[in-house]
Amino acid sequence: MDLIHTLKRHPVVTYFVLAYALSWACWIPLAIARTWASFPFIVFAVLGSAVPSLLGILLTALLSGKTGLKELFGRLGRMRVPLIWYAVVLLLIPALWLAAAGIPALLGLATVTFAFSGFTVLSGLCAALLEELGWRGFALPRMQARRPAFTASLLLGALWTSWHLPLMIAMGLPLTAAGLTGFLFSVLMLTAWAVVFTWVYNNTNGSLFLMILLHAVAYITGSTIQPGNWTGSALLLILTWATVTLIVAREGTARLSRSSHAAASSTQSHHRLRRPLRGTSPPARVS
Repeated sequence: MDLIHTLKRHPVVTYFVLAYALSWACWIPLAIARTWASFPFIVFAVLGSAVPSLLGILLTALLSGKTGLKELFGRLGRMRVPLIWYAVVLLLIPALWLAAAGIPALLGLATVTFAFSGFTVLSGLCAALLEELGWRGFALPRMQARRPAFTASLLLGALWTSWHLPLMIAMGLPLTAAGLTGFLFSVLMLTAWAVVFTWVYNNTNGSLFLMILLHAVAYITGSTIQPGNWTGSALLLILTWATVTLIVAREGTARLSRSSHAAASSTQSHHRLRRPLRGTSPPARVS
């Protein structure tokens, strides 16, 4: 009962504490062993990766019952959005990555390699599905209900990246100055991507389908296009944050959207969530 009371009062804090605790419990042994791909380590790697979405579903059920779950999975099936957003989801990140890797290669400053496989596509889709019902399904709407969309995105991006840390160590991130630099680069990159995710989310009426697709595209692109040295990575960071700056300048920090629909819907759902429960049907969760 104490957990339920804490969840109702501090749903976002509870979510992140549990997400870190449960995932890291699976991943810290992998980080210590410095391996993840062999059995039984891969089982714990997958279990830890699945925590965000599973936890998002569970906490939605506890807070909002069947109504909340229906709304959550309704957003998962929300595919009817303007085609321009499909173009953004499918093309924006690959375009930035190709430019960042290709420009140094054309100037003779670096090489670029491509490594595409069906396994990469499957891994990207699985990673997206295992995470997005939590990050954007549960956490983001509630974070936006209390703070501007841009601020919520920056905070979510930093938390999203740091959550990966034990798995990154298991995958070979060195515990050195170079490793710290690589981790800080990841924080800056994923925080920028988080702003892009929120921008798409708020302009597509909270479509979790597009969030999963965008997450998968980012994963697949990063695994497929591999710059030869640090110049490509640095240029990618610059181009991505330049894109974020343009988005914020055009849409504003409050909603990252010129439409008030997403913010209004989120606020209304947040107020419904905070009303006392009646009977066995809790109020709808944040949308």
